[in-house]
Amino acid sequence: MNTYCRYEGHMREHDKVLNNAFAHIQEQIETNEPKHLFNLTTDLAHSIALNIPKFQLPHFVDALIDGLLDVEKSCSSGASIVLNNMMKLKGNELQNYVQSIIGRIHNVLDKINCPRTKSTTLSSVFSLTEHHLRQVVQVLLQQTLPYDQ
Repeated sequence: MNTYCRYEGHMREHDKVLNNAFAHIQEQIETNEPKHLFNLTTDLAHSIALNIPKFQLPHFVDALIDGLLDVEKSCSSGASIVLNNMMKLKGNELQNYVQSIIGRIHNVLDKINCPRTKSTTLSSVFSLTEHHLRQVVQVLLQQTLPYDQ
C-alpha cells in the first residue's frame, strides 16, 4: 500500500494520516445517537473520498448501491449517506459511469424499505446532477415511470 500511495504522489507519512483519521471515527463509533452516527458516517465518507484510488471508485459506488437494500435500516441508511457524500466529493470523476449509476439507483429505489435511505439516495442523484447535469437528465428521461406513483 505504501508503495502505491507514493506512486500516487502521497507523502511518506500517508498511512499514518489515514490511520489517525480512521482512529478518530473508531473511538467514537460506540454511540446510538442518530445525529452523532450521521456525523461519524459523514466523516468516514470524507476520509474514504480523500483516499480511494480513482480506479476503485466505480466499484465502491456499486457496492454502496447494493448496500441500499440491506434489511438493517441503519446499514442501508449509512450506505446512502456514504453514497451521497461520494457523489458530492467524487461525482466529477464518475462521468463515464453516470448511466450505469443512475440506472442501478432507479432499479433499487422502489425496493428500498427505509424512508430515510430512500430520501438520501435521491439526494445522491441530485449530488451527481451537480457534476453532470445533462447526462443525469438524459438518463432519467429514458427511464420508465412507476405506475403506482
